[in-house]
Amino acid sequence: MASIRALLDGVGVVLDPAYGPVPINPQLGRYVVRGTASPDARTRAEQIPGVRFFADAVQEPAS
Repeated sequence: MASIRALLDGVGVVLDPAYGPVPINPQLGRYVVRGTASPDARTRAEQIPGVRFFADAVQEPAS
């Protein structure tokens, strides 16, 4: 997690320390992490080869 955090922290992405990284394909260096980023930080992070963002859907209470 330290290397992933260092990579993304430099562009302004804040990772959730309670989640992941979840290995997807460690041989290729693919992991899933959760975090937050401003639109500018997201743009900078997506310039890093292999970095992709997937937005969480907003969930409303059932009522």
